[in-house]
Order: sequence, then structure tokens, then C-alpha cells
Amino acid sequence: MTITAILCDFHQNGINIFNNSFHEFYYKGKKSFVDLKQPIELLCDITSNPDWKKDRDANNSVKSVIKFVEIYFVDNDTPGILGQCLTDFENGAAFKAILEENNFEGYVFNEPNGLTGIDTFCFLSSDKLSLPQNRMVKL
Repeated sequence: MTITAILCDFHQNGINIFNNSFHEFYYKGKKSFVDLKQPIELLCDITSNPDWKKDRDANNSVKSVIKFVEIYFVDNDTPGILGQCLTDFENGAAFKAILEENNFEGYVFNEPNGLTGIDTFCFLSSDKLSLPQNRMVKL
């Protein structure tokens, strides 16, 4: 899954990260996620039509949005960088609050983007974890 697809899923499921509470930190200064709202709304609108791939103008618009998102995230459209951006720096508390409001118990991001490494798992409450259990086995 790409950043663009995740952003579209967030939009379609009412997870509003497209506001001034969220910023991208990879360029000098901060860019607000508000900049992503209109392109993502356009993308979601176009791709909601099952025949959008048959329309040249729709295809060009989708390619344009994807390119905009890639440039926004430092020429990258892989989910690990979005995961870091949403959970690091000043974005983390606001992202956690939105997830809790939407009854999420945690999240997983594929940080290595399919390469070697492991995903990032985050539980929003330690109450969801059980106490360690050990069992002795005699051999």
C-alpha cells in the first residue's frame, strides 16, 4: 500500500489528519497536512467511480495527485515515511487522539517498506497487553 492509498483510506473513513494539527518535517520548516486535503479529496472522488481507469483525464488527474504526494513526502510514496511523520514530533499526540476517537486500539506501519526489518506496532493503551506468562517444561 502507498502513502496515497493510506491517505485516501483515512479520508474515506473520517480520520481527519488534513488539518493544521499535522505537519511534514522532512523539508526545512513545516508543511501543514492541509496542503494534502484537496488533492486527496479529488483522488478519492475520482477513484470512487469503478470505471475511472478508462478515462484519460481521470488517469492524468490520479497520476498528478500521486506525484504531488510523492513530492510532498520527499519524492517518496511508501508508507514507512508516513508512519514516522504521523507518530513523530508534534504529530504523535494529535494522531493518537484521532485514533482513540475512532475506537482504534493501535496501529501497524511497515517501516522498512517490504525490505528487511520489522513493522512498527503501537498499542494506544498498555491495558491491551497481558501480563507475561511463563510455563515450565520438563524434558
